[in-house]
Amino acid sequence: MPVRSRDWVRTAEQSQAAAPTGDVSADEYQEPRELRAPGALRGMVEDHLREHPGEEFSPTAIGRALTRSAGAVHNAQEKLVENGYALHTSDKPKKYSLATDPAAAHTK
Repeated sequence: MPVRSRDWVRTAEQSQAAAPTGDVSADEYQEPRELRAPGALRGMVEDHLREHPGEEFSPTAIGRALTRSAGAVHNAQEKLVENGYALHTSDKPKKYSLATDPAAAHTK
């Protein structure tokens, strides 16, 4: 039985050494992501829905607009539906919109 090579595994030090230095443009450079407070993404998703009343959005569409993962956006959208701020408007594909009277959700 042949022995598998582990050459494909990189250590953190090797990755750092292999990273280009000095020739990365400002457009290509990405700041490390900062940690966000719990529920921050939910607020961002709600803001996006408020900025586009009457429109339906999939988790992927909002994820792209906010540069966040579609899975995390989906979880935020489901929580907004649960709290009465958003409506689940379609199953396939999954789509959500702002609730018609989100102000009423504050009284729940």
